[in-house]
Amino acid sequence: MKLLDLLVEKLEEWPEGAGYVAQDDNGCVYWFQRKPILAHDNSWCSEFGACFYIDYYNPCTDWQTAIITREMWEEAKNGKDVEWGGTGLPPVGAVCEVFNHNLDCPEWEECKIKYMGPFVVVYESESCIDRSANHVRDVVSFRPLRTERERWVDEALSVKAAHQWTDKEFVEAIYENMIAVANNNEN
Repeated sequence: MKLLDLLVEKLEEWPEGAGYVAQDDNGCVYWFQRKPILAHDNSWCSEFGACFYIDYYNPCTDWQTAIITREMWEEAKNGKDVEWGGTGLPPVGAVCEVFNHNLDCPEWEECKIKYMGPFVVVYESESCIDRSANHVRDVVSFRPLRTERERWVDEALSVKAAHQWTDKEFVEAIYENMIAVANNNEN
């Protein structure tokens, strides 16, 4: 479980005065007024640091890097989309793309992460309201949402592969298409 998921599950209110929350390697969660840093002894420290006790849990999977702000917690708590840059597994609330290898016809599709544990993920997608997958890393793959440019490039490469074009033939086809589009726009 990621620290953000733990805080969403366990905190009813954000701790008063807390700017940031982090978890040490021993499982204890602390809050800080100023952004903490991870010390060489695997503990988070910052000026004005104070311990905010939630409970002793096994350390979250991202305890060495997760620094949670009130805004991140509120967005996840309210079910709003949470940004994810593609490193590690997506947090709860992230909107991304999923490829589920267990489906009959697997393909990349947009999804929203509803629960992310060490072995199970629950997500919502166009093909299913609540789909879960066990053994997350073996069964599903995630990637950030692609830009329009990335989708266009992927589609173009699929067309090239389907036609078995050489690079020269491919570039010529793109050029011909651009000319045709330009001519249509002039009319």
